[in-house]
Amino acid sequence: MATEGRLFENSREMLGNGLLTADTDFHLKQRRLMQPAFHQEQIAGWADTISRAPTRPSTPGRAGTTCG
Repeated sequence: MATEGRLFENSREMLGNGLLTADTDFHLKQRRLMQPAFHQEQIAGWADTISRAPTRPSTPGRAGTTCG
């Protein structure tokens, strides 16, 4: 396990042991699993979907309310 300090350890407790907080071996494994999704051809395929997405929520939320 890498010893990057207290902030790193606190982040891991809050965020879990994912790509951002993993030590070297686990980080490399996680990164390689995600890497194909960020290939240039994949991103180009998302362009149409992203360009049609609304720029703001269609129904603004109100303070103190919950979804569902």
